Amino acid sequence: MEINYRKIKELRTQKGFSQEALAEKSGLSLRTVQRIENGETFPRGDSLKRMASALDVLPETFIHTENRQKNDPIITTLQLSQFGFLLFPPLSILIPLWIWIKEKESSVSVENVGKSVLNFQISWNILLLFLFIFFFISMATRQPGDMLTFKQVLSLPFIVLLYIYNFGIIIINIFLYKKKEKVRYFPAIRFFN
Repeated sequence: MEINYRKIKELRTQKGFSQEALAEKSGLSLRTVQRIENGETFPRGDSLKRMASALDVLPETFIHTENRQKNDPIITTLQLSQFGFLLFPPLSILIPLWIWIKEKESSVSVENVGKSVLNFQISWNILLLFLFIFFFISMATRQPGDMLTFKQVLSLPFIVLLYIYNFGIIIINIFLYKKKEKVRYFPAIRFFN
């Protein structure tokens, strides 16, 4: 893998960051940023991830174009595996988790996208569970012949909207990845850092 050092500097200047600002935003030392931009050192794992995150791009953006895969099939599979929620909601966690555990060592992007997917899907499943619990408790405590309350009537459309939102976020992030942009699964509680 060959790093395109010029691309790092180009992205930094496009964002309007000085080397000091990039160092601060990425949590790296100023000297490390300078050495990476000058090609004096090879940014490894964590440093590459931090710089990519600070510049809001995928780590693969820094790899010379001729050496970069157009699309990593593992990441595409990881993203598509989330559609398991349509059959059974926890499948949107279990299938991506299995792929992530098996493939996370293959690249920095697989590790990062996998964490984002898992954080989002766990958060989504928790919210869905609370909505279902609320709906069933409110239905169970209803007396026969009572009118449905506004909360009871409203909880089912929220569940449907939650499904639509999950479907949309998956599609949007597949397209973002295909365009080499950073995926954004939100909102999400950070279970995996």
